Amino acid sequence: MMDEKIKELINRDLDGLLSDEERRRLEEYLQNNEEARRYFEQMQKMNDWLRQVPQVEAPSSLKAKIMNQLDTRRYAPKSGHTKFYLGSVFGKWFKGITVRPAYAFAFGVVLSGLIFLIILWQTTNFQQYENLPVTGTMKVETQTIPIELPAVTGKLELTSGSGLSKLNVILKPQEKVTLTIEYDPKTVMLKAIEPRAVGFYELKQKAGKIVINSQQKLSIDFNFQHLKPSAQLSTSLDVGGKVIFRKKIIF
Repeated sequence: MMDEKIKELINRDLDGLLSDEERRRLEEYLQNNEEARRYFEQMQKMNDWLRQVPQVEAPSSLKAKIMNQLDTRRYAPKSGHTKFYLGSVFGKWFKGITVRPAYAFAFGVVLSGLIFLIILWQTTNFQQYENLPVTGTMKVETQTIPIELPAVTGKLELTSGSGLSKLNVILKPQEKVTLTIEYDPKTVMLKAIEPRAVGFYELKQKAGKIVINSQQKLSIDFNFQHLKPSAQLSTSLDVGGKVIFRKKIIF
C-alpha cells in the first residue's frame, strides 16, 4: 500500500505547492514505485479533465436573494445577558427554548450557509441547462501503445476528449534513441510540453515536428488541441540512424 505522505506530496505537486527539494524527492520515488506512478498518472488525468469543466459564475442578484432570507435585526448585539426565543426563527416548533446570543449567532451563521448553498444549487442548475448548447456527456478515450524492444521499452498513452488530447511518452532506453513526433499544424496545435520524470534529454521543436534524443529514462506529456476532426500523430523511434518503431495515432 502506498504511503499517505506520498499521496499528499502528489496532490500538492498537482496544485503547484511543492518546493524544488520536495519535487526532486517525489520524482525519485515515482521512478522506483510503479503503484505510486500509476496513482500520479490517474490524479493528473483527473486534474486535467477538471480543468476542462466550464466554471459557473453566480448571478449578481444572488447576494440580494440571500440577504432577503435573513433578518439581520435578530442577530444584533444586545446588552446584559438578554436571551431570545428560537421560536422567533422557527415559530411554534421551538417556542419556549432559550439560548444565549453567542449561540444564536453561531446558529444563524450555519442557517445562512445552508440557505446560500440551496440558492446557489438552484441557480447553478438553471444556468447550466440554459447555457448549454447541446446535451450529452463528454467522451474521454485512452489509447495505450506498448513499446517492447531490445533497445528501448515504455509506452505511448494518448488521452483524448472534448477537442484536447494529451500524449504521455514514457521511454526506458538501453542506448541512445531518437523519438520523432510529427503532425499537421493545420489540424493539430501543440499547446504545452510538460516533463514529469526525466533524466538528461535533448528536445528540438519546429512547426509540425518534435524530436527528442535521450539515453536515460524519461516521461513527458505533450498537450495538443484538435483544429479539425480528422487529426493524427505520427511517431517513430530511431537507434543509430535506423527506424525500429513507427506508429500512427488517430484522435
